[in-house]
Amino acid sequence: MLHRIDEALAARRIRALVLKGPLFAERFYPRPSARATSDIDLLVEEGSVPAAAEALEGLGYATATGPEEERFRREHHHLHLSHPHALPLELHFHAYRGFGHTLRSEPLIERSRMVSGHEFMTLRVADPADELVYLAVHASAHRFVRLAWLLDVRLLLERMTSDERELARARADAWGYRRALSLCALLVREVLGVSADSLGPIEPIRGLRESLLRAIVGEPGNPVLRSATRFVYTSALCDSWNASARYAVHASRGHAKRLLGFEV
Repeated sequence: MLHRIDEALAARRIRALVLKGPLFAERFYPRPSARATSDIDLLVEEGSVPAAAEALEGLGYATATGPEEERFRREHHHLHLSHPHALPLELHFHAYRGFGHTLRSEPLIERSRMVSGHEFMTLRVADPADELVYLAVHASAHRFVRLAWLLDVRLLLERMTSDERELARARADAWGYRRALSLCALLVREVLGVSADSLGPIEPIRGLRESLLRAIVGEPGNPVLRSATRFVYTSALCDSWNASARYAVHASRGHAKRLLGFEV
């Protein structure tokens, strides 16, 4: 399917990255089939979303509709598409939106790299520094519920040069995701035994914030506790008071809308 997607997007001159998923498994896992994939994640420039969705619909994909999907368009970073005979697809117009910041698609696409072993016309993968920040932010946002996400980070770190790790640290800091990267560094070291040399300049999170995050990184089964700890957890990973305030306003408005049934 990726080759058909590549052809459809190339025909419209749409540049795209493949995030995570099968191409990551091919590049980093000795046995790619060992890395399960439940969907395809494509990243395109925000202005290319309508044309990209139309191209994918030509391959049999259907774009989700309804109030929940409209909320994703407004508040999140991707659209959902389904196919009767292929994996679901998430069409990202930002790499990530959260922790009070937005990781936009355009810089990642500009720095992207060709995929070794494939003759894609337009599909590419992120450069190593961008990919590390993205994987760390994604895993942090989902509270590391899958061990495979930490393993992805370890495998990428082991292939990176010291300059690439330094670049990842600098970009995470500039984009507002330093603490998310630092928490990921802490867990990948403690859970998977990644060495300090492999982490290089990426410092694991420390101090009282470390103690707090250790206590609440796991999601409680109780939905009320899960929601409450998510708010504290996400606030603690925001890089500044301004970012925390932006997240708090965003989360509060979303919660109020779900309770009251209208925008506030």
